[in-house]
Amino acid sequence: RDILAEEPNHQTALRILGLALTDRLADFKVGLFEEAIGVFSKLDLEVERIYHQGVAWERLAKAHLRRNEAHSALTSLEHALAAYE
Repeated sequence: RDILAEEPNHQTALRILGLALTDRLADFKVGLFEEAIGVFSKLDLEVERIYHQGVAWERLAKAHLRRNEAHSALTSLEHALAAYE
């Protein structure tokens, strides 16, 4: 976040921040997923935006599975698979 405060479009910092946020999805804190998607949407290359958003959906699906929320996990996994296509 310090790097992004100085250089808001720093691609490596955006990727790392987004991935760090998705690492915390198991905590189910409100807004983490949306923040990660928002960070990934700032990536310059479309292929990177879509891929990293797919990673976010996949990690959300795994978090839902750990909480035995099968329906939510399936929906999230479908979004991930669509991104990976």
